[in-house]
Amino acid sequence: MALKENLQNYLKKGVQASKEAFSKAETAVTKFGDKSVLKIEKKQFEAKLRKEIASLGQSALDAFEKNIPILPDQEPFLSHLNTIKNLKAEIQQREDLLKEKQN
Repeated sequence: MALKENLQNYLKKGVQASKEAFSKAETAVTKFGDKSVLKIEKKQFEAKLRKEIASLGQSALDAFEKNIPILPDQEPFLSHLNTIKNLKAEIQQREDLLKEKQN
């Protein structure tokens, strides 16, 4: 009878250890996945930011060539600057979230 009880105890301990290991692994994978998604999103926003800055530069060049005043509070410059501001905020938000995930 003791042998049977010992085997059952070992099996229960093994099952419990497996459950704990899987739980820890799941947490680690979730954390890794969240960080990866944030890094990808950050890179996407950085690419959009570069394109928007290039577009702003092109608009400024076009205005310069046509002798149109370049005023930051008028279109098309205003919309470019607002978009740039929003993209920078999105990038900063992702950076902050990544820092939180590091801890």
